Amino acid sequence: MKRVRCFVAALLVVTLLLCQIVTAWSVNGTAVTLHNDSAGSFMCQLSGNRITVFDIKNSKTYTYTFSNTVFAYCVSKGKLCAAVAAEQAGVVSVVYAKGGKILGETVVIDKNISKSTDIGVDSAGRIYFINKKSYVDIFDSKGKFIRTFDKMCYSLVQCGGKTYAIGSAGIFILSADSDKKLRDLASGNNVYAVSDNYLADDAGNVFSAGSGKCILSLKLNKNYVVGESTDYILALNGKTVSAYNKSDRAFVSSYELDFTPYGLCANGRKIYLLNKSGKFSSKTISEKVFVIQNNNNEKNLTSSSTKSDTSSVVPAKGLNFGKYKVRGQYIFVEPQTTRTTFKSKITYNGYTLKFNKTSGLGTGVKASFTGNGKTYSYKFVVMGDINGTGTVNSRDVKIMFNCLFGINKVGGVYKTAADMNGDGKLSNADLVLLDKKIP
Repeated sequence: MKRVRCFVAALLVVTLLLCQIVTAWSVNGTAVTLHNDSAGSFMCQLSGNRITVFDIKNSKTYTYTFSNTVFAYCVSKGKLCAAVAAEQAGVVSVVYAKGGKILGETVVIDKNISKSTDIGVDSAGRIYFINKKSYVDIFDSKGKFIRTFDKMCYSLVQCGGKTYAIGSAGIFILSADSDKKLRDLASGNNVYAVSDNYLADDAGNVFSAGSGKCILSLKLNKNYVVGESTDYILALNGKTVSAYNKSDRAFVSSYELDFTPYGLCANGRKIYLLNKSGKFSSKTISEKVFVIQNNNNEKNLTSSSTKSDTSSVVPAKGLNFGKYKVRGQYIFVEPQTTRTTFKSKITYNGYTLKFNKTSGLGTGVKASFTGNGKTYSYKFVVMGDINGTGTVNSRDVKIMFNCLFGINKVGGVYKTAADMNGDGKLSNADLVLLDKKIP
């Protein structure tokens, strides 16, 4: 009877979730905007006639001061393209800058350009503006008018040297003499460039920039920011970075951070986690942190590319967790595992082991191994133990119910424990699996 009630309630939860209007945070909706371009990734902040650009890959900051107020800008092929208001009505200067230097400008004459427009500049140098009617006026690289794209748009996006128009009619790829509809778009969703290959909307849908095919959907979680590394599609949600294989879109694992980033982007196997709005700096982690570790095969043990990550990966020698699975900074143990049992099943030659609690090894309990001047720290995960007691019972089921109804929230290590099927999100499927685990 208990499981029947759980199943009915789970169906109700799914129905409610599907009926919700998803409101999600977008990278480009903040004071600092993130631009992913073929030449790299850039954080930009506008203040009047000044734009500050942080080149993430090279960790360099440039500040450009223009002759008048800047009302729109984008990054194309590594160049900052700023729309600067002119003294004459209907005249706009598109000024180009890179590497701390002003490279030149193009004068555009268009009385229909709104001062709250978006700008796009494609690889051929064509310039795109959203006009006062919310249509897109297109100019060549010398500022000569070409044509108007006459579907209502609310933003322009640069991706792979192309300009995309975003509006209620969908997403369109624009060019000098034609436009191609890429895909439909839910009303009000913002779109941003993940890389030259992918676009994403702020509801967590990732799709090909060429075909428009949706390759990944994360609709049940809010506030996703998506990036692309060499092997993975990455999704940032709060303090959690989840990785999905690019080959088959399968969930690989999640990595828990000790801070909440402003955004995420990647270059090859390096993943950049951006500090909150207004702070031009980033933390770097390696793509290797997502490899599921097999401690009986030493060549698969992961290590981090930065000093800040050395506390969350397995050292290559002297430490072996035997039968216990390790993923990133998490050690997975069965319910009611004691400290004595855990210590008897592992080897930690040359290290001192300390726990931050004297009780059993519930979800969230921390183990630290210190030796050779280094400390390696891990948190225990007991699948289904959402409240950290070390056991799985009806109280965990109640928490899961509340999470699905939006009454409670779980994050970090506790979300990992609640994610029973390991797909990176909480759903009725996890509820059913949790119910089956209770004696």
